[in-house]
Amino acid sequence: SSDVCSSDLNTLIHSVPGSAKAFLLAWFYEKLKESHPWLIVTPTRDEALILQDDLISWLPGVPIYLCPSWETLPQDVEMPDPELIGERQRVFYQLLQGEACVVISPLMGALQYTLPPEEWLDQVMILKKNQEAPTDLKQRLVAMGYEPVTQVVKLGQFATRGGILDLASPGSPSGPVRLEFFGDTLETIRPLDI
Repeated sequence: SSDVCSSDLNTLIHSVPGSAKAFLLAWFYEKLKESHPWLIVTPTRDEALILQDDLISWLPGVPIYLCPSWETLPQDVEMPDPELIGERQRVFYQLLQGEACVVISPLMGALQYTLPPEEWLDQVMILKKNQEAPTDLKQRLVAMGYEPVTQVVKLGQFATRGGILDLASPGSPSGPVRLEFFGDTLETIRPLDI
């Protein structure tokens, strides 16, 4: 009934089995016609992945993203997997767009610290075709944690040769790319196989 979606009604629903969760969430999403992002928190990554797959089926026209946890603890010496960092960065960027979407996160992913939006955006570098790149591009990449190498073989690395920059950015939706410059102007962007 339309009462269920009334803004003055508080409802608690629990113990919904299996894929019925996704069906119910999709039904609410469609009924509410929300124009802002939704955040759904699950207890574990496995449950988040299952819910993501189910919601993709029930809401085919809606962007559905996974915001994973780093899967490392603060006291761990090792860095989080660059792929996970990239997934989180893509989600944060989408959230800042303010468009309707669904973000699913395991509890640990939702609780892990990230920079406030203004500071996070200060750390993001967007390179566009036919625009000048920063003159200190290599230094900025190193400061952002990228590893300079002679040949890019994994995420988080970059290599330069003349006017060519191979970049494997964890947050890039297009994956690893080869950027070709004429002077300081970005001329072409092509996918890069690594």
